[in-house]
Amino acid sequence: SQRARAGVSKGTLYLYFDSKENLFKSVVRTNMLPLLEEAEGMVDRYEGHSADLLRDLILGWWASVADTKLNGISKLMMAESGNFPELAQFYHAEVITRCDATIVRMLERGIRRGEFRAIDAEHMKRVIVAPVLMLMLWSQSFGPCAIEPVEPGAYLDNFIDLCLNGLLTKS
Repeated sequence: SQRARAGVSKGTLYLYFDSKENLFKSVVRTNMLPLLEEAEGMVDRYEGHSADLLRDLILGWWASVADTKLNGISKLMMAESGNFPELAQFYHAEVITRCDATIVRMLERGIRRGEFRAIDAEHMKRVIVAPVLMLMLWSQSFGPCAIEPVEPGAYLDNFIDLCLNGLLTKS
């Protein structure tokens, strides 16, 4: 087993975490929060066009979260939020709220700079997040047994193209 290879017993975990819930919170804080901080900093420091920032945020999230074992955290939260409402609230406060705010700030940056049309950034964030979440779920659930697998790179390129051609001002 993995525990045996790691050289620890199940009881060892409870020396550091008094519950599975606190272990989960620690995994999220240790693995997800630094990635969120990196994305937030990218929006603050980005000097290029907002279209490139949107592309870098989406592809960066895919590479660092969705295309890694961290993807399982999102799937777990979606599947089990009804059974563990306190953990769902924690995940929403610690991850989803910050992710949403980062997307809104990126969209508002593009609007302010005249690179994106004037849109409702609060509603658009959901439109942007939904296809990426769908791809994450697909890759964890149906993807491995699909007759015609979804190729994430092509999917994301097409999604980004759709976003940008709907957001960019006509020049």
